[in-house]
Amino acid sequence: MITTTMIMTVMIVIITIMITMIMTITIKTITIMTTMITINVITIIMIMIATTIITMIITIMVIMTIVIMTTTVMTMIMIAMIMIMVMTTMISIMITDQYNYEYDYYDYDYDYYDYSYDYDYHDYDYD
Repeated sequence: MITTTMIMTVMIVIITIMITMIMTITIKTITIMTTMITINVITIIMIMIATTIITMIITIMVIMTIVIMTTTVMTMIMIAMIMIMVMTTMISIMITDQYNYEYDYYDYDYDYYDYSYDYDYHDYDYD
């Protein structure tokens, strides 16, 4: 009994890690593709679809773990691990999107100020 539960926990941990990696990669690629198009509605719809797919997969995994695991302690641990995985993926996606947006904004701002600096410099040189 202990060996089967340990094998199942290891398998479920590997599956959750794989799903989180795949979902982060897919959501990042979707955001990059849609920022090239520069339409925010498509990004919101895609992220909503991806989150619904993630929640469906996680609910299926939770039901499978509850069906397989008879002990309540193991089910509690598995539900907590899955929730932690979901939270880490969403936080990582939010942090990476915010960083990319701020970097692009500051890069544009820097080019603007660089242009104004060159303009002022040439104006001073002309005077």
